[in-house]
Amino acid sequence: MIGAKDPIDRALVRHYANVKTCSFSEEKISPDDMWKKINMMSLSYKVHADLKTKVHLQIPTVKLKGFWDK
Repeated sequence: MIGAKDPIDRALVRHYANVKTCSFSEEKISPDDMWKKINMMSLSYKVHADLKTKVHLQIPTVKLKGFWDK
C-alpha cells in the first residue's frame, strides 16, 4: 500500500502538497564558473596522470604487522 498510513503522515502530505520545492528560474551556480572548475579539475587530473607515467613511481609495499603476526 502506497500513501500516508497514519494521521501524522496525512497531515504532512497535506502540508507539503503545495510547497514549491524547486525553482529553476533562480540560478544558484553560474554555468561559466562551473565550466571553469570542471576544466581546472580535468587539467589537474591530466597533469597528475602524465606525471605518473613519466616518473614511473612504484607503489610502496609496506609489510603490515598486526596481532595475527605473533
